[in-house]
Amino acid sequence: MFSFPLPPLKGYYVDFSQGLFNLIQNALEAMEHSSRKELILMTENKDKAVMVTIKDSGCGFTDDVKPHLFQPFFTNKGGKHSGLGLFIAREILSRYGASFNYSSQKGETIFAVSFPLEQEKNSRTMTGGKEDLRP
Repeated sequence: MFSFPLPPLKGYYVDFSQGLFNLIQNALEAMEHSSRKELILMTENKDKAVMVTIKDSGCGFTDDVKPHLFQPFFTNKGGKHSGLGLFIAREILSRYGASFNYSSQKGETIFAVSFPLEQEKNSRTMTGGKEDLRP
């Protein structure tokens, strides 16, 4: 479910694409052993921000995992997973003022990333293909 049209976000395409890719990949990996596989992506223009929500029907995580979600090399999926996806997503997207909200239970995890439309002073903007820090 996508809101249309969304206001533009300022930044590097590769940053948004890599950050959101990591969140989607994390959701797909969480569903590897689930009998029901459902991935829902939603966008909306809400409260002076663009909200991107990713919902999956995967393994979920417990409350004791929450403090570790964005730590590098932490994973509750085991096996071949590196535990870098959420860490990298937050590192990249927080440069644009993104905030992360999440909830989880077995069979349903929701990550919502909010990008503010009005950038604060000293935020990153694009000018002629180069990144500038504006005072």
